Amino acid sequence: MLHIDTVIKQMKVGYTKPSLVECNDQRQYVMKCQNDVISGKTLFNELIGGRLLHLLQIPTPAFTLGRIYPQLTTDSPVLWSMRAKPGTVFLSSYTRGVSMINPILFKDITNREDLPGIVLFDQMTLNQDRGGNRGNWFVAQKSMELLAIDNSNIFRLADIWDSHTLHADMRIPPERIDFSQPGYQTIGTYFEGKHPFWKYGRLVKKVTDEEFTNLFVNIPLDWNISADDFAAAQQFIKFQFEHIDDIINELESDFKKGGRHNAR
Repeated sequence: MLHIDTVIKQMKVGYTKPSLVECNDQRQYVMKCQNDVISGKTLFNELIGGRLLHLLQIPTPAFTLGRIYPQLTTDSPVLWSMRAKPGTVFLSSYTRGVSMINPILFKDITNREDLPGIVLFDQMTLNQDRGGNRGNWFVAQKSMELLAIDNSNIFRLADIWDSHTLHADMRIPPERIDFSQPGYQTIGTYFEGKHPFWKYGRLVKKVTDEEFTNLFVNIPLDWNISADDFAAAQQFIKFQFEHIDDIINELESDFKKGGRHNAR
């Protein structure tokens, strides 16, 4: 496992207090760690969300886990100021780019075919922190790809979800997120084809039992995810997979033919 050698700075955006760090492989990463505002559940959300994005072939920065040793939490002013806890952290490869909700910028992105996948991911995981958050619409500088970043707020309630809230959210018609927010309205105008979500529905239906199990393996013990919450997270994603047709039907009712958003 990588370990953090140097904390370069705290990033300017994000209530989770992400930091730019360099690890013992001499590469830079955006790190999220347990601190005075987030617990291990946020890191769990990041890991499960990242694995699910990869499974659905939705572009996202490469990610891994790392470790902060206790000495660094006192030696680094950045970590000291946020009361960072030593232990296992979530690391996302640092990518240069720009974050904004800008129709002019979106016109130039190179992966329009992935846009419905990001919307489906957010609905499936009940990610509440993309639509109106300009910081979570990130376009990579070199590739001009729109990347899905920041899974801190999946499971609808970010850091405070538990087995009870997830079981309550397992319902049909599905719990909805707000697609009237500006980010969704903007990318909805670039959807291609009459049924842009079904490509991802087919990918969900092809997920094997082993692939599903692998979404939830090797969760660090120091994130303190209870057995009940862990089981509920598995059950929730399984439920969403099993009802992917219902989710897509709801999405198609929210987005008009040709991709224009239907604000209701």
